[in-house]
Amino acid sequence: MKPEKSPLSKGLFTRRFLPNLVLRWINKACPKKIGSAAIPENPKKILLCNIASFGDLVIATTVLPVLKRKFPECEIGFLASRGPGKEVLAGHPLISRVHFYDHPYLHASTCKAALQLNRATLDEVQREHYPLAIDLYPYFPNTIPFLYRARIPVRIGYGTGGFSNLLTHVAKWTFSDQYVGVAQLHLLTHLNIDVSQDCPLADYNKKRGTGNYVVVHVGSSNRLKEWEIEKWVLLIKQLQEYGFEIWLTGLGDRQGKMCRYIRSKTQAQDLSNCLSWDQFTQTVQEAQGLITVDSAAVHLAAAVSVPTVVLCSGMHSSKMWLPPTPYCRGVMRQVACAPCFQKRGCKTMECIRELEVDQVLACVKALMPVPSPLQG
Repeated sequence: MKPEKSPLSKGLFTRRFLPNLVLRWINKACPKKIGSAAIPENPKKILLCNIASFGDLVIATTVLPVLKRKFPECEIGFLASRGPGKEVLAGHPLISRVHFYDHPYLHASTCKAALQLNRATLDEVQREHYPLAIDLYPYFPNTIPFLYRARIPVRIGYGTGGFSNLLTHVAKWTFSDQYVGVAQLHLLTHLNIDVSQDCPLADYNKKRGTGNYVVVHVGSSNRLKEWEIEKWVLLIKQLQEYGFEIWLTGLGDRQGKMCRYIRSKTQAQDLSNCLSWDQFTQTVQEAQGLITVDSAAVHLAAAVSVPTVVLCSGMHSSKMWLPPTPYCRGVMRQVACAPCFQKRGCKTMECIRELEVDQVLACVKALMPVPSPLQG
């Protein structure tokens, strides 16, 4: 596969630096003190917020059982982007209602329609009269301005994504070397909840049985996080020689094309674009193991302790995005520049593209029971 073009050719200033400059100006322009309403001792309703992607929403469910344990009669609402929210949160037993908010920065192509829907959501949230809200996402864009406009009295969150002056309770960010689920649980300490013994993994279980296959999920929403397709072919061929049955998953035209190519070179079963979200979740959670790049599948597997090997890039800290469980292990080509925290990566992406098949295979054999070798 061809290397990604230079970030400079993709509007790096507009997509990355300009929002940060605007946020700094807004924080200076906003009142220095919005006010700090008292946190209710026994809230009847709580609004959780996370408008990021599928994986982020899966991780966000980690706070649900903790809140329900503390406030068993409380109704929990959730504010999420329309696409991921409908799929991930629909039918969750601990969520009373889901509200949909499409941030214009994330939905620029449908900005006018998104603004109309967001105005309706604002009215909807105001009618619910939530006494407090927690924005779980520590990056830009967040929902803090929306919560302020909705006149929710208590607004808790991190100021790292901007608009900290619009929060009534700002949590200090000290979690750059810890799993993001830990940071989300920490926000609950503002409600006088002791989270020191709580599990930071997702509360997301659709497992109904156990299969004898290994899921290989080759695609990511960010191409820079992907491994070279010919290396996937070599890995899968070696896994099949050990007796592993491989099921390929992916979504969209590009990932489907990748899976079809791998299927043509191996004996893997191609399930790309064949599964609903619930079916995909169940397929991952019932697997003997999972091999994937950085994707939502990692956190689905961690929720039910499926052995998982994650092919990591150096764009982010693996400590933040690898679930802290002995069943999950990340593997990456060690380079001096990682983690670089560059959203657009670099030209070479040696951290993942130069990762060798033998390194991945060694991790798989260490985590997953190896079937008897096929007889020649």
